[in-house]
Amino acid sequence: MVRPLSEALALPIEWARPSDDLWVATQVDTDRTWFLGFVELVNGEHLAVDGYGDLVGRFSSLEVAQRAFADAAATAEAEPEVALEAA
Repeated sequence: MVRPLSEALALPIEWARPSDDLWVATQVDTDRTWFLGFVELVNGEHLAVDGYGDLVGRFSSLEVAQRAFADAAATAEAEPEVALEAA
């Protein structure tokens, strides 16, 4: 499941590295793992992308790109609730 960055301050961000140029951000709470997004190395830049596919930013170093997730979480607004209608 995707966790909005606005809810991401309560738990530490964990980073997995499934390949040489990809780092995946998650958080684990008592009953699930939340997907926050990823950082991908592309043409010498670290692209940070949130769990919804929106670009957080382009950074020269991995450390700065990863820190951008915590910075974005600190300033993110809560995601609006969407009412779904039966089809």
